[in-house]
Amino acid sequence: MKLIKRSLVALVILVVLFFAAAVAVPIIYKKDIVGLIKSDINTFVNAEVDFDEDISIKILPSFPNLTVEIENVHIVGKESFKNDTLVNCSKLVATIGLKELFKNQKINLIYLELQKPNINLISNASG
Repeated sequence: MKLIKRSLVALVILVVLFFAAAVAVPIIYKKDIVGLIKSDINTFVNAEVDFDEDISIKILPSFPNLTVEIENVHIVGKESFKNDTLVNCSKLVATIGLKELFKNQKINLIYLELQKPNINLISNASG
């Protein structure tokens, strides 16, 4: 009987620790995640990307993935598209694979939502 009671207590402690970690990880690594988002976007886009630094990071609703909500996203072109607004949206919601963040792998984009987007598709003479 004592073994069952101890096992249940240990199980409850593990569940509480798991949920505490799921809440704490986005808070603790928020600056790292924001930096990773900006650097990855700037790596793949030849433009200046700007957004509110106060982003929302959630693990529990999409576990084992990470959901990031970014408000006031603005993407302005460079070089021949300088000062042209390419994307402007009120909110961007993206769900990415969580394990890739800790393994320094390419990020796996699972879900992407743009709220109130204004997207300008522009091409130059070379296409």
